[in-house]
Amino acid sequence: MIKNSLISIFILIMISSLIYIKYNPPKTCNTQESIHLALVGPMSGKGHIIGQSLLKGANMYVNQINASGGINGKCVQLDIYDDQNDRNLAIQKASEIVSLNRAIGVIGHWYSSCSFAGGMIYKKNFMPAITPGSTNVKVTRFNPWYFRLVFNDHLQGRFLANYAVQILAKKNFMIVHEDSDYGNYLATVFEATGQKYGTNILFSKSVAKDQNLRESCTQIIDSIKNYSKKGEKDSVLFIAGHATFSTKLIYKIRNAGLAVPIIVPDSCASDAFWKGFQTYPKERRFPGYYSNGIYVTTHMLFDIANAKSIKFYDAYHEQYKEPPDWIAAHAYDAAMLFITTADKQNISGSDIKADRKKIQTALSQIDRIDTAIEGVTGLNCFDRNGDSLKPVAVGYYHNQKIIPAHVQFQASPSFSSGKDNEKKQDSMISIDGQKFYKTCVVYTGINIKEISDLRPREGTCFISFDIWFRYHGNIQISDLTFINAVDPIALGKPLEIDSDGHLQYKRFRVQGLFKTNFLSGHTVHRCQLVGFQFHHPTLKRNQLIFVPDQIGMGLTKRSSFMEHLNDKKVIENLHEWTLNKSWLFQSILKKESLGKLEYLNQTGHMADYSLFNMGIRIQKSEMSFRGMVTEKNAKRWIFVCGILVLLSMILRNQFKESLTAHPLIPAVYLLVSLFISIIFLLSIESFLMNRFIESINSFYLHSLSKIFDVLWWIIPAFFIHSFISLLVWQPIEYSTGQKIPNIVRRFVSFLIYTLTFLGILAFVFDQRITSLLATSGVIAMIIGLAIQINISNIFSGIAINLERPFGIGDWVKVGNYKEGQILDITWRTTRLKTRDDSILSIPNSVASESVIHNFHFPNDHYRLWFNVYVDSSHAPEKIKNILFAAVSSSSIVEKKPEPLTRFMGLTDWAAQYMISFTVRDYDKKGACLERVWIRVLSHLHQAGIQPATRKFSSADPNSYESETTT
Repeated sequence: MIKNSLISIFILIMISSLIYIKYNPPKTCNTQESIHLALVGPMSGKGHIIGQSLLKGANMYVNQINASGGINGKCVQLDIYDDQNDRNLAIQKASEIVSLNRAIGVIGHWYSSCSFAGGMIYKKNFMPAITPGSTNVKVTRFNPWYFRLVFNDHLQGRFLANYAVQILAKKNFMIVHEDSDYGNYLATVFEATGQKYGTNILFSKSVAKDQNLRESCTQIIDSIKNYSKKGEKDSVLFIAGHATFSTKLIYKIRNAGLAVPIIVPDSCASDAFWKGFQTYPKERRFPGYYSNGIYVTTHMLFDIANAKSIKFYDAYHEQYKEPPDWIAAHAYDAAMLFITTADKQNISGSDIKADRKKIQTALSQIDRIDTAIEGVTGLNCFDRNGDSLKPVAVGYYHNQKIIPAHVQFQASPSFSSGKDNEKKQDSMISIDGQKFYKTCVVYTGINIKEISDLRPREGTCFISFDIWFRYHGNIQISDLTFINAVDPIALGKPLEIDSDGHLQYKRFRVQGLFKTNFLSGHTVHRCQLVGFQFHHPTLKRNQLIFVPDQIGMGLTKRSSFMEHLNDKKVIENLHEWTLNKSWLFQSILKKESLGKLEYLNQTGHMADYSLFNMGIRIQKSEMSFRGMVTEKNAKRWIFVCGILVLLSMILRNQFKESLTAHPLIPAVYLLVSLFISIIFLLSIESFLMNRFIESINSFYLHSLSKIFDVLWWIIPAFFIHSFISLLVWQPIEYSTGQKIPNIVRRFVSFLIYTLTFLGILAFVFDQRITSLLATSGVIAMIIGLAIQINISNIFSGIAINLERPFGIGDWVKVGNYKEGQILDITWRTTRLKTRDDSILSIPNSVASESVIHNFHFPNDHYRLWFNVYVDSSHAPEKIKNILFAAVSSSSIVEKKPEPLTRFMGLTDWAAQYMISFTVRDYDKKGACLERVWIRVLSHLHQAGIQPATRKFSSADPNSYESETTT
């Protein structure tokens, strides 16, 4: 039996392993034949903060790829090089990368001067490179091996000037620039573009790196004060330089008490910029003291980015315990582009030159929106110069964080000509031949007043809240469509209106019934997702973007919204629920264009709308481990636990048999089986419920949930029954040597499953047990009267099992019935097997009231006796000794207590002797008597004595005559 079980286990494991490997191939990669990717940047020195962002972003994608199997089974290894933002060191590191001849590409450098110098070496040695931050036009121009993920300085300079004139309404420019390739070029483009629009260039000051910055700052501050005294209003100061330079200059300007508006380029859109102020006491005391209100261009704003960027933000924050910046995001996308193209081109790493050429060709072919690769920074594609086609984002600093400006410009897709095009001219600008939409960023804040009347079965809840909007321009902001509202909601008249001539503010009160579980990808089993979604019905995403008003709501970080909800006690009316998680973000809603003219010439025919999402996930206020297994891990656990459950079923009999030798083994077996079954059920429930929670009708989902609720009652009941059987009944049977009557087993089982059934009715189907029991009582009374005798027998059977006057296997004599061996005690009768092999069924009520002679109690020893008649001429002592020796010589007779022989006196025909002895196994009573009689006769014969016999006299039928033989 054990051998067959082991063979079955082996076959099961082999088949299961093959199936698992077939559908879940191993996702490990070969580290011995790695594909190398170089990352070069300021890993130390003044720019080390930027270098760390580059490293974390690139490493994050590389680790994800390696965890999923790498490129064609080979791991990707990131080789780190430190150029410290130094041109000469960059040349050295580029040469080192080329000489090692193992990298398929390079991510870097950071400074444009470093990228340009390194790019010459990469071009000469046919090495593809992607810079995540260098913006100088010379980096990619005339270098087909260099690609840029960000906008260049020419676009940035012109864009900044356009924004200052058209959006900020500034007519006077003051320019200070660092004497470097980066600063000089930006200042030149900015000044030229401003002059094109007729602005006044009040002054343009260049500051050399080795020049005394204190002296230069004094001159700049004096110039700003002079123009302020002259009444030069509508002025803006543009500082074109790297973060370190800009930080020192702004510190001097703000300490001089000058509140002039300041614009800085993308180099200041990093942690290195605002962290540069933390050495000053005022900044530490009042975060954002020096940087608040400064406008900055950036390559990415997470608040208005796509869905992938939100996932990246959360994953990065979870891994590194800090929010990512745009630098980490672009390093992530640079690694993604290299690895994605390498995977598509089946790069092996064996022919490194051919691999590099394949990657360079593949990257250069990503030259249109329809061939772009979407990443966390948006759609990644390149023009003929290798420059990115992404738009310039504008934000302003608030409390050391960049907040999206109220007006953005986004790249325009191909659009129709004619009148439709003419209508758009007022909302578009053209920079370097590229069209940009004017996009209004609407800051949206909410204040939850009440969440109540939650109905999970219907999938609705009531929400009352205030909502406000802060925006630039004239927008019909009250025209909103709430997607998950049960009935259409109109905002009506605003509760409050305000304006400062530049920004508009409106606040509304909204209340209504909203559908729950509306956010795809955020719904979890055993939780409810409440909240709302809305979008503008006519203004598309290139015209309007809703952004959470973190400033207005007092949120300093993403987790603050959850704290805000807790403080407000927004779900205090939902007494059985607690907050689990919350979301406040904007996303993209795609709607069919329905053949509208403006979409005819576009790639794809979908209209994008900005969708504002507010979601609160709540869970029941209960102690429960259901839902602990996530959907991500459920599939693997289902397979593993399923195999273990099958193994436990195969081994079940072996563990039963091992009870006598190892009493603890069954207990361990059951505990392990229980644990495995719980994990198995948790995994199946999580997998199925989360898989279907957003795809099937709520009725079927509710029914599926009820099935699992029932299983969570039945499976524990099954294991309780198994525990009692394996750890109670079997040990008792083993220790007593008697079988537990089936009536006891069945009664306990009936009690367990009856309580389980009542629990299911009460807690799963919400039925009142009291009324059910009352109804059941009446029915039971009627049935009881009809089967009164049977009920008497049932309770008598229970009484017999409790009192235990006999047990299974005992030989008994009940009343005047024949003696027999107990076979079973059922609900109605006690069944005996008599000596003629017939079954005698005695009603339990009769058995419980009858005199019972148990031949197996208190043990299985019993005494037999019989009389032997011998002629009275023999001495009694002699006969007693002979009889005692005869009985004692029989192996079937127990030595203790000793056999007894008694002289019982004389009869009218012989002397009477009684023999008493103890034997075992009442079933063989006749055989025992036979064997003892044979020994007695044998011993008497050896002594020359014959038993006396009494013969019937032929003369007188009523008389006997004695015949003795001596």
